[in-house]
Amino acid sequence: MEKIKTSHLIYFFVLLFPLTNFVLPFFFYGDEMSIRIYVEGTFTETRLPVMPLPPAENHIIFPDDGVYSFGKPQGYEHKIDPKSIYISMLYVLIFFLTIFFAFAFKNKNLSFEIEFLKNNKKQNLLLLFFLFIFIFSIKYFELKNISNLFDNLLILSKIFLLFFSCLLIFISRNKKELFFFVFLLFAIFSYIIDLRSNVNLPITYNLIFYSYFLSFILCIFLALKKKLTFMNLIALGVAGIFLISVSFLWKENLRSYSNYNWSNLSKKIDIGIINKPFGSNNILLSTLSAPITRINKLDQLSFIVEKKDDIDQLWGKSYVPLFTKFIPRNFWKDKPQEIFGNKYGREYKLIPSYDTSTSVGASTLIEAYINFKFLGIIFLAIFYGLIYRVLNYYIYINRKKNNYLSFLLVTICIFISITSESNLSSGLGGALQMIFIAIIYYFFFKVWKNRIQRI
Repeated sequence: MEKIKTSHLIYFFVLLFPLTNFVLPFFFYGDEMSIRIYVEGTFTETRLPVMPLPPAENHIIFPDDGVYSFGKPQGYEHKIDPKSIYISMLYVLIFFLTIFFAFAFKNKNLSFEIEFLKNNKKQNLLLLFFLFIFIFSIKYFELKNISNLFDNLLILSKIFLLFFSCLLIFISRNKKELFFFVFLLFAIFSYIIDLRSNVNLPITYNLIFYSYFLSFILCIFLALKKKLTFMNLIALGVAGIFLISVSFLWKENLRSYSNYNWSNLSKKIDIGIINKPFGSNNILLSTLSAPITRINKLDQLSFIVEKKDDIDQLWGKSYVPLFTKFIPRNFWKDKPQEIFGNKYGREYKLIPSYDTSTSVGASTLIEAYINFKFLGIIFLAIFYGLIYRVLNYYIYINRKKNNYLSFLLVTICIFISITSESNLSSGLGGALQMIFIAIIYYFFFKVWKNRIQRI
């Protein structure tokens, strides 16, 4: 069997996340799928007067005390027509096949290795220290408020911090070094997932996002060390499931003030989950079901396909913000906010009409469909295929002379994949800024290398 190379792992991780948004839920739910819909009159009677909502700017912060209701959930459960689910799965299949064709057709650079283990320990420690100071400075001086370019710099820096932390583990020479660097990785990961200060709630998306990159980095180094075995993959998978499940339980317990009363906590989780693939209200199985509910986009797509005659096409309106992504807000004071997620959720009744803060991830595939129907899906697939093809080419040509740049481009590929669960403007806008950063890095490295050679 051919050795698993870096390029194979890149393609696997690029495909894995969007596939889990659509294919994994189908394996669990099949054509027995429901979705919670909020039409006028379905939530007013059951909306209980619990604690007052905090100020809008702090809506993600939960107060220290309060009352949580285990009453009837808002909205109503709409059972999706099985025919719409199968049509949606056909669209998903065509989408991925079109991406594959646009990417792989006459592409000669599909199988390659990138050697990331040649760097010395001293250099890695210095880079690790520099990145930490850089991340701390962006947070301390709140540079993200100046431009979202700093936000994307922060994301890249955190991913590279994970990269160098893992690299130090794999080049450690004795057990003491190994133990220290493993502890360092754990501490760094805890730092970068951004805990909410008031109640120490980890942001779910950040946890999944950086866990995904950490898994990819570990798989790369295991493959380079020829230790990417089936058992190692199982261990990584179990560790990921455990981390997300414990985080979910921790968050839901703090949200519901259950004080780890498992009966109350189980009721709370049961209210939030419509589809139960394990067919049980058991606390453990409900907890395992929750991440699937979180990433499921097939229910939204199937519901929209079912109601297509009642839905007006957007004809590209949701893509307009892409053209203004590079304009900083300090240069454009009245620059519109990115509110597509909230508008989409209320328009298609996925959240109550009075909810003006919650954002619902539309997925770029769903967004393409509500813009141009089936043709939108085809155009988006070709667009993705060509973007990945260009990025793959530059990863390939820089794999030996500048593996840091290659890793930066790999990061952009996976970033585009993960953010595909949101609308194109939210995800691709950040990727375009990262590509801009990569271009600056490339020319900086080229000038620096030429000066070194002259000396």
